Amino acid sequence: MTLREVDHFSPRLGRVQIGDTLLLVDGDQIVDKASDKPRQTFFSTDADPQFLIENTLAGYANRMNEPSKLVVRRLDGTIMYQIALEAEWSGTRLITSTSGRRFCVDERRYSRWSLPHLLGYGGGAVHYNFERIRVFETTSGRELFNFKWDPRPYTSELVTPALAPNGRRVGIVRNGYLEVFNVP
Repeated sequence: MTLREVDHFSPRLGRVQIGDTLLLVDGDQIVDKASDKPRQTFFSTDADPQFLIENTLAGYANRMNEPSKLVVRRLDGTIMYQIALEAEWSGTRLITSTSGRRFCVDERRYSRWSLPHLLGYGGGAVHYNFERIRVFETTSGRELFNFKWDPRPYTSELVTPALAPNGRRVGIVRNGYLEVFNVP
């Protein structure tokens, strides 16, 4: 509110996400905020890691000959659970609730300008035209909500869903209309 600088960091750190006392730097090192020195390096196999809550991170594992997965870990590197994904990690977005109790996974594989796919006869073995929204409990990984659809013939950009601060509602723009769903 005051725009007063609270802290500053070295420009060499790259992409920074702040936890309570830690920084996640460039996806593969945990750095101690006070000393600016690497503490552990155990996230090198997970792409685009994000904090879900203060002691839990989620990153995408996309290894050859394996399906894509969202890997949820504690800061000590312990894997809590994994979530299988249909879309590539680059087509997946992670949305967290303010409370940290729930998070949303927005998977999309959508070829809006490909005529064969727009007409419904392109493809092969990979299903290209879908968007799927799922909501999970952060601590257990239990799936609470799952909604999947084919966005065709919509030709605008797909909009990232919004998760309510308590994680009990999710707002989705589908075919140009806002829809709000209750999450049990």
